Amino acid sequence: MRFGTTTFFEVFELKQALAHEFKAAWLASHRSVPGWDALPLRAAIGDPFDPQQLLMSPGISTLTIRRDRSDGQHRFVLQPGLR
Repeated sequence: MRFGTTTFFEVFELKQALAHEFKAAWLASHRSVPGWDALPLRAAIGDPFDPQQLLMSPGISTLTIRRDRSDGQHRFVLQPGLR
């Protein structure tokens, strides 16, 4: 195993592209599991569980909850596009 530097978005952007490709193929196949021919990007990356094939990055998630001073309600922020 080798370690190096990367960014969150380097991994995230690929996984987002895979998710969009799958959703489009899933909808085109009338909500059936699409075949590999409909998923060229996914087929190109190979085994997603092989760390030699796909960049992996550990993640840290933080949820900030705030309490509104005026009404005492608790709220949190969602990033656009991640809902």
